[in-house]
Amino acid sequence: MWRVLYTGQRPQHENIALDQIMLELRAQDKIPNTIRFLQFKPECVLIGYHQSVEQEVRLEYVQREGIEVGRRITGGGAIYFDETQIGWEIIADKNSFGENISFEELTAKICNAVAKGLQKLGIPAQFRPRNDIEVEGRKISGTGGVFEGKAFLYQGTILMDFNVERM
Repeated sequence: MWRVLYTGQRPQHENIALDQIMLELRAQDKIPNTIRFLQFKPECVLIGYHQSVEQEVRLEYVQREGIEVGRRITGGGAIYFDETQIGWEIIADKNSFGENISFEELTAKICNAVAKGLQKLGIPAQFRPRNDIEVEGRKISGTGGVFEGKAFLYQGTILMDFNVERM
């Protein structure tokens, strides 16, 4: 069984806490497989699990501009979010996508499915390995994920409209 959630616009610390608890609950079979759509407000910069804030973020700028900084539970690069962008996540049992699936295989399956969905909306999206979705050679979504026991969380963004100066 699957469910779809839209958890609205939330501060980064609430969205990250929801990521962690939903992944833990899915690993314990306490919630069904879930597709979650989310947004961030106020604007924020999220760094990957293994990144250094000092190396990835212009700290003086974000402090002056009131931009929050947080750390995702997944790896990958720094991401700027404001309320115009949509985040998507899949929190599911690993076997939902194939028994003993590797992270690379999972990435390809999910990113190809997202690209196909965007194509149905008239957007000529394609999966670009290692973990991006692009349109006409330009990245519109970075993705990444994490395994926990028999569960995983895989997430990405869709750039709808954004302020290049703030990014």
